[in-house]
Amino acid sequence: RGARYILGGAPVSYAELNRVIAEALGYGRRRGLVLPAGPLLQAGRASSWLRDRARLPLPLTEGLVATGCAELYYSSAKAEQELGWSYRPWREAIVDAVAWLRREARL
Repeated sequence: RGARYILGGAPVSYAELNRVIAEALGYGRRRGLVLPAGPLLQAGRASSWLRDRARLPLPLTEGLVATGCAELYYSSAKAEQELGWSYRPWREAIVDAVAWLRREARL
């Protein structure tokens, strides 16, 4: 049977990732809005309830909020060891992605 590998890179928090994306987009260093997890989870539960009961196409779900509030980090060590896989720095990849999106007039 085959094996599964996580292809990631260095661990990064959502806050740091969003800060670097904002800088790459030219927004500079701005303090992001941090919302408390409790009310967000309640909003996710309510949204999921409305989505299921009233069949409303709401994009926010309890699962999405729970995932966004969790500190999830994954390791690519298995892929690195068994496949010789390597990754480039994520900050560099974001800068290149923003440049490409601008060149393609998608941003």
